[in-house]
Amino acid sequence: MLGDADALAAAGCPEAKDWHIASDDYYGTNYQAEYDPHTIAGQAQQLIKKQEAHVAKVSRLSGATTGTN
Repeated sequence: MLGDADALAAAGCPEAKDWHIASDDYYGTNYQAEYDPHTIAGQAQQLIKKQEAHVAKVSRLSGATTGTN
């Protein structure tokens, strides 16, 4: 049997020993369809919202129009 470090090295992910594994309570979305910010999905969701807000602001400041006819 392999120990944790040997198993991770054999799997090609020795750095995984430092990964934070959250409780299963953190996974999935809440009633507002948001992921918990402790998870990668939650962090990605926050970055996407921030980028969308920035793009909307740049569009507004540049005078660009969006929408349908």
